[in-house]
Amino acid sequence: MLYRKPKLGLLGLMTEGYEDIFPGILDRQMRYAQEIVDRISPIADVSFAGIGGNRGRIEEIIAQYNHEGLDGILIVLLAYSQGGYLVRALENNRLPIALAVIQPDQEVLDEWEELDLTVNQGIHGAQDNANAIVRGGFRCEFFAGNRQEQRFVDFVEDFAKDCYARAKLKNMR
Repeated sequence: MLYRKPKLGLLGLMTEGYEDIFPGILDRQMRYAQEIVDRISPIADVSFAGIGGNRGRIEEIIAQYNHEGLDGILIVLLAYSQGGYLVRALENNRLPIALAVIQPDQEVLDEWEELDLTVNQGIHGAQDNANAIVRGGFRCEFFAGNRQEQRFVDFVEDFAKDCYARAKLKNMR
């Protein structure tokens, strides 16, 4: 049996409408998502289909990841996102999921402005999304911590390898 790198989809969540308040926030959060992809790309091939900003877009992204035959989905909050937006998409999902509670900045600085608080408030959305996942009965792995630490990479690596093993075993006869 040949081994390949596990294939993960990154589902970056962020409620639409922030761009009107903070011009450029979408580009900023796309760069943040790309930083996450770059951080974990040595251990998994990562697809990022863009920001899931509303229920319909989240459903499209998860359907795409299922269609592409990925091994699993890593969910991160790029800013606040309502947990209810995930429910229907997860009802139609066949891939393992993990929610990583991470944020762009690791400390609050004196010169922070409202934009800094907004892009680092994913923790509120993480709580809402984790609640929707658990109450919906969806199996999920959870991580909370600093994305710059090896602990985050180790978590993603374990999750990715588990997803890959599941995909391989599922196809065995």
